[in-house]
Amino acid sequence: MRKKFIATLFIIAAFSGMSYVSAIADTKKGCEKKGDSCTANLKLTKEQKTKVEDIQTECKKVKIQAAADIKIARIDLNSLLKKDTIDNAAVDAKVNEIGDLIKKSLKSKYECKVKILSVLDAEQKKVYLESSDDCSEGEHHDCGEKGGKMGCEKKGKKPSDTKGM
Repeated sequence: MRKKFIATLFIIAAFSGMSYVSAIADTKKGCEKKGDSCTANLKLTKEQKTKVEDIQTECKKVKIQAAADIKIARIDLNSLLKKDTIDNAAVDAKVNEIGDLIKKSLKSKYECKVKILSVLDAEQKKVYLESSDDCSEGEHHDCGEKGGKMGCEKKGKKPSDTKGM
């Protein structure tokens, strides 16, 4: 009984930490809802715009796949926890797998950013990097009046709620 309790506490601690990391990695932002483009202020040439759009399209596909892989691994972990006897080694392995998937997702996000930067000239890079708190793979953070999204605290706003992120 005591082992189950300790294992459960470990899992809860791991999930709360990983949920925060995945919230950062998860980039459901507001550009698609608002119809704006985070690259609008960059004054891209037609060739640059085409390249950036191609990069963003590919990155969105990778992001969707990564999110699905993480969700599937979390479902598997929950299944392991619902069994009558909990296999701590299997739970630990699944937690490590989820952590690796989150790390892979975060790396791919920044690889996309680097690809976009490689298309831009020096002035465009400056503008893009200054707006990097707002733009990620062509999408927009929406801090709103009261905050509520990751990165808003950098703008002087505090996130009021991180649920559902």
